[in-house]
Amino acid sequence: MINQLLNQISKDLKELKDAITEHYELYISAFTALLFTSRQTGYTRKELSTWNKADLLPYKISKSETKEESKARIISSFWRRYSLIECVWIKVVVKLLRFGINEALIVDLKNQLFQQVDSIEKNDTELTPDEKKVKQLRESHFGKFLMYTTKYHIEFSILVSESGEFAIVNHASSSVVDIYKSFSDKTYVAINVTSLMKSFIGSDELSLDADYYVSILHPKEREVIQKIKQNAFKQVTLSLKDGSITHYYINKDREANELAIKNIARMLKKEDYQSIQCVGIDDSVVSYEEEALTSLV
Repeated sequence: MINQLLNQISKDLKELKDAITEHYELYISAFTALLFTSRQTGYTRKELSTWNKADLLPYKISKSETKEESKARIISSFWRRYSLIECVWIKVVVKLLRFGINEALIVDLKNQLFQQVDSIEKNDTELTPDEKKVKQLRESHFGKFLMYTTKYHIEFSILVSESGEFAIVNHASSSVVDIYKSFSDKTYVAINVTSLMKSFIGSDELSLDADYYVSILHPKEREVIQKIKQNAFKQVTLSLKDGSITHYYINKDREANELAIKNIARMLKKEDYQSIQCVGIDDSVVSYEEEALTSLV
């Protein structure tokens, strides 16, 4: 069942790549680029080092290297940077540990979710360790699933039982009820990975520019942002899911506009909105519904 689901995701992503070739690489880069410091993951270097030694992180830092590699790795093991995919996975690991899931079971789950969907080219020996890791992240089951569900605002969770059984739940699938039923006689933890992702990317602790938030939006959402950048609108109003309304005014102040665009893109990525209403220079009004902007069609 898990392989069937992951194969379908791989197929969907290939079709997605063919449909938006000009943006595909940028989108993947946003998830796999090693941008985040240990502090930005939300955990200390000591905690990350402990989890690395326990092989809980996607790709363990090895100490069995040449003298030159070892010297470079000693530095990077303390000051290394993490991808968005890794940051979300680390939060999954923390949830599992707090629930009391055995470390050996977490390692097994990690090995299954971070196996490669597609094989890396045979010349991977020419890649640096960081380049190789980026390639592995983009081809992993977990990485592909996170990218797919993020693009279409699909909720997804991981269920893990105390005995090590696990399932990936796509909340948009008709099989959700059946999957939860299959775990009804087990003691298990359900981790909403989408929620962890939104919480991380929406954190005030991160210092990301507007382009980063825009790069991981749905293509239709990016089109709206592009129109805002082109000064097609003088006012943008976001109706949020909690019932509140946020207004942004677009004017000739470039710095203020950049901040407004960043905040709008960040809010779109947090998926807190229901609709966007844009007032044009000529006072015309255009409205976009969240459901329409993030539709699979």
